[in-house]
Amino acid sequence: KEEEDVKDQCLDLAFVQLCLCLLVVTVMITLVVGRNSTEPTREEPPPKKKKRHGRVIVCTFAGRQDRMPLLCAYVKRAIRDGIVDEFHVWDFCRQTSDREWLETWCAKECSPAIQLHKPVVSSHLPRWNGFYHYYSQRHTDYSVHDVFLKVDDDVVEWDVNTLASWVEFRQQHPHYWLVSGNVVNNGVCAYTQQQEKRLPDDVIGPLSYPPKGLCGTLWERADLCVRLHEWTLDQPIGQLAFSDAVELPVGDRISINAVAWLGSDWKHIASVFSQHSDDEHMMSVVLPTVLKRPNIVFGPWTASHLSFFKQEEQSVFQSALPRLLDRYRKRAQEQRLIS
Repeated sequence: KEEEDVKDQCLDLAFVQLCLCLLVVTVMITLVVGRNSTEPTREEPPPKKKKRHGRVIVCTFAGRQDRMPLLCAYVKRAIRDGIVDEFHVWDFCRQTSDREWLETWCAKECSPAIQLHKPVVSSHLPRWNGFYHYYSQRHTDYSVHDVFLKVDDDVVEWDVNTLASWVEFRQQHPHYWLVSGNVVNNGVCAYTQQQEKRLPDDVIGPLSYPPKGLCGTLWERADLCVRLHEWTLDQPIGQLAFSDAVELPVGDRISINAVAWLGSDWKHIASVFSQHSDDEHMMSVVLPTVLKRPNIVFGPWTASHLSFFKQEEQSVFQSALPRLLDRYRKRAQEQRLIS
């Protein structure tokens, strides 16, 4: 019986010690939690942006106020993300109301990154001549590290997550002349999207490659344009992206809705721009043929081009235009690009 009493006392003592240990641990946890709750939350600093050489300049022939605000929102996001350095807005407005809107927008932004340019227009030269003349005169200011992104004022959406990869590809592959984005509503790109199994044939029917890259079925038909936009808007952004880049035959044309070239190539443009009345032909056909540098479509970055003038002329497009713009605005709102 004495042995049992001793065992009971030992058990009681062990229990008391365990309780004391638990009490000490509880008090320590309470003190630590209480102290942390009174300290401000410390966030990790954002990762430093990767240092890159050269400037990235977006150039746009502006500016239709019913659609260009969408492009402006995407460019501002790219500037904020450190992908784009400057936005050169060229006033090619045909309507006074558009010009007033453009001047007001640029003044309101009040940013050194956003520059409004007024081209010198001559009666015997194409309207776009002033754009090429301006940079050609300054071609020694630009290097192989600089990238120019010429984007139409009716590019109403692009993939913000892969824009940097387009710029990097352009910088890393100087042997190409133009690097086109993977553009929605672009005849050559649409054919390529079908060949890459990204655009189902039943959306707008199977497409043939436009003759030498020029015009084509999609360019001619507004009903196909509308159907393509509506299908695109039903998909996640980037649905038409493919992983590689597709080189185009030298001498074939491509619509320059969203294309990139190197700053150092202004010296080549300077030597020929005054001899041509069609800048798209000059940029996508003449210069790559002379220089033996092919154009290429960069698959991972997608952008939506609203319309060609041939499509705009047709009533089916005009009827669909308010609806399409509204849907693109909602997509921009979902990405918090516009309010």
